Amino acid sequence: MEELFLHFIWKYRRYNQRELLTTQGQQLEVIDPGQDHTAAGPDFRMAHIKLGNLEWVGPIEIHVNSSDWFAHGHQNDTNYDPVLLHVVWKDDRPVTNNNGERIPTLELCGRVHRKVFDRWKELRADMYWIPCEPFLGDFDELFWKAHWERMMVTRLEERSQEWKLRLLNNQHHWEETFYQVLCRSFGLKENSEPFEQVALRTPLRIIRREAHEYRSILALLIGQSGWCSKGSVRKDYVDLFAHYHVLRLKHHLEPIDARLWKFGGIRPPNHPNKRMEQLARLLYSYPDLVHRLLKMNDPNEWISLCNRAIGKGFGLAKSRVVLLNAIVPLLFYYGRWRGDQSFIEKALNWAQSLSAENNRIVQSFVARGIPVESALDGQAAQHQFVHYCRPKKCLICQVGKRVLNR
Repeated sequence: MEELFLHFIWKYRRYNQRELLTTQGQQLEVIDPGQDHTAAGPDFRMAHIKLGNLEWVGPIEIHVNSSDWFAHGHQNDTNYDPVLLHVVWKDDRPVTNNNGERIPTLELCGRVHRKVFDRWKELRADMYWIPCEPFLGDFDELFWKAHWERMMVTRLEERSQEWKLRLLNNQHHWEETFYQVLCRSFGLKENSEPFEQVALRTPLRIIRREAHEYRSILALLIGQSGWCSKGSVRKDYVDLFAHYHVLRLKHHLEPIDARLWKFGGIRPPNHPNKRMEQLARLLYSYPDLVHRLLKMNDPNEWISLCNRAIGKGFGLAKSRVVLLNAIVPLLFYYGRWRGDQSFIEKALNWAQSLSAENNRIVQSFVARGIPVESALDGQAAQHQFVHYCRPKKCLICQVGKRVLNR
């Protein structure tokens, strides 16, 4: 038995509510189970119950065993003094309040609907790629369309702390923040960290001071990547070494360790030095990139901009990766920051307008009859699998809740 399962049972009333009695024999009626409370204190607040002839509104605490009250130290926490009802699976130890009065207790063991209990056990079993696989026929295309949009918003919201921290570190400079995220997205999965380190060690203000010449921006980025250090000069960057040395002294720069980069197992067009050259072209061609992006109405404008600035070698697939990992989050968080819903809608619409990625997770969902059509669906499906399906968090997943509520 898990406490989170009891939260679900209580919230959705998935127990036999006939002739409810507390373990002390007092008649009980649950008028409203209350609202989830994830902060410090009882599990549910503003619950409305009737004990005997009196109605009460207040907090509810839930445990597997009533003795968990003491195991969790609630007897010493004043936040739990107002608890109206202690909901448990097993009442194995009396619990009293600060006045020495027994806290009314509801024992759920023997009251949970067998169908719900069996489905919960099936979801917990390691029998399928995703726990709800046997029940996928219960969901139609309209459900998945709405679910993927909710999951995409959840994905963006859960990453909001990263953007908040970046903005705070950058004194709420949106262009500097986006520049760092953009650099990270150019590194793909294998080299995202060193790309970001280059951005952190080469602030946007320095890039802009040298923006009059593409060669200067290229020398800065290549040099800061550690590829112009003595003893490790790449043959194709020998001509940039002297230029970078001047810029390094001028701006008091320090390159990252060249050993951080990964080249093995990566196709030549995606080698980090090639991607760095493409990034330099983009920054040189469009120093006002954030302003342009916020004014765009269609993701194809971004793809056309990449083609003009970078040309061959970047391609549609790479433009899409940057759009999903840097531009869509920019639009979403900028909308949240300004309180402007139009930017949030634009972010979701841009992701919706692109076709889904063809990766293992997307393929596995599609093979099970789940529609994953757009890039929004694909991003949401990956978030769903990593954060809900794989760790079996069915009780806080909309799909799992619907399975258990049927």
